Amino acid sequence: MLMSRSTSGTATPQGMDGPDYSARDAAGLVRIFEFFGEVECPQLDAHLYESLCRGIVEDEVLLEMASHAPPNQPPPEPSLRCRPVSLAGGCRASSS
Repeated sequence: MLMSRSTSGTATPQGMDGPDYSARDAAGLVRIFEFFGEVECPQLDAHLYESLCRGIVEDEVLLEMASHAPPNQPPPEPSLRCRPVSLAGGCRASSS
């Protein structure tokens, strides 16, 4: 299978379009997290993030939180940055 490089440095299978990382609507976010979890995470041997992406896709509250990612950041960055710490009880969500 031929691969091309994505902006994150991982390879994208040729003929497969990557997601629009500027999308903030629910369908766009689902596509972003599916792509990140199914294509990019396995290449980085990031099995925890792969599982987290599957969970985010199925959770409306987490997708809503991801919709607030800054326009200059792909939604997985701020959405996943704190998850391993929060799983250990060390990260608190903001009430604002």
